[in-house]
Amino acid sequence: MTSASANEGCYVRGQASAVAKTAIATACDEVKKGTHYTWGGGHGSKPGPTHGQNNPSGGYDDTHDFGFDCSGLMRWAYYKATGVDYGSGGTSSQPGDMLAHGFKALPNPTDRGSYQPGDVIVWSGHTAMVIGDGLMVQAQGNAYGLTVKRISSHGGTPRGVYRYGGGGHTPPPEPVPSGSRRLEIYATDVSVRKDATSRSQKMGVVQPRAAIFSCQKRGERVNARGHTNDLWSYSPELHGYVNNVFMRGESDYHLKACGGGNPAPAPHSGGRRLTIYATDVNVRADATSASARKATVQPRTASFTCQKRGERVNARGYSNDLWSFSPELGGYVNNVFMKGPSNYGLPGC
Repeated sequence: MTSASANEGCYVRGQASAVAKTAIATACDEVKKGTHYTWGGGHGSKPGPTHGQNNPSGGYDDTHDFGFDCSGLMRWAYYKATGVDYGSGGTSSQPGDMLAHGFKALPNPTDRGSYQPGDVIVWSGHTAMVIGDGLMVQAQGNAYGLTVKRISSHGGTPRGVYRYGGGGHTPPPEPVPSGSRRLEIYATDVSVRKDATSRSQKMGVVQPRAAIFSCQKRGERVNARGHTNDLWSYSPELHGYVNNVFMRGESDYHLKACGGGNPAPAPHSGGRRLTIYATDVNVRADATSASARKATVQPRTASFTCQKRGERVNARGYSNDLWSFSPELGGYVNNVFMKGPSNYGLPGC
């Protein structure tokens, strides 16, 4: 599965209706996010990216990847632009589905001079959206991803070209069930796992997006971009767990515990939230700079649960041999790098 690449800039080129502008912006947003092409992706019970399907004849299995195929992308773009879902069928049923939901067929589908941004071109086995200047946005295929290409790059005669002329509205956000939260994954190529460990089965790979998460549990500690976390949140929408280190915002979203029971305890119960003021501070496995580096952090607040004496560190005219341990960061930070007193009165580690 290949990540998307905008071979040429993906944006509306020329005059376009408000609906067409939104549809193009939606498709281009998926290109820019790096959403994957997945055969059969986008054909779930509701519009949006889904796991793909197994295609033995094509020699690939997209069941563990998350994204769109060509007609799934068109469905999603126009759903976001109009609030109308014209159907989950593929390119064979797409023309009839569109005609039944506010689209009109252009009289001469081979006349490229009549194309306007937002028009949907349907060939035998493929579909794409016109963005203007002879370009189209498409979910091109496994070897290419989501791309912007010249319309002329696709051989063959279109079966039809369709322009939306109906009404509609931007659909409201999907309601969030009680006890769940809509969280934003900020990182690219994030693996969704069957359980709270990177050794469990990969359920999919997602690009930056928002999804609904219903519960959380502790598992393998994951490090990313100077942060570390052992909390994993479960998304019924993604059919698996994502480590919180890949999500924007807090380290603990205080969701209920997966599997029932009380909500997962705060990761730093009984500790104190302290502020690291310095940049590029190393988090260590023990109270010495000779121990393994667990992470490097920038100015931030974190919870610390205990402290111990170790190597004396000098910084900005101060000196300290007390190191405080943070389960959130996965190691020790010398107190010289934190705002406030030299001794925070934490219990001994």
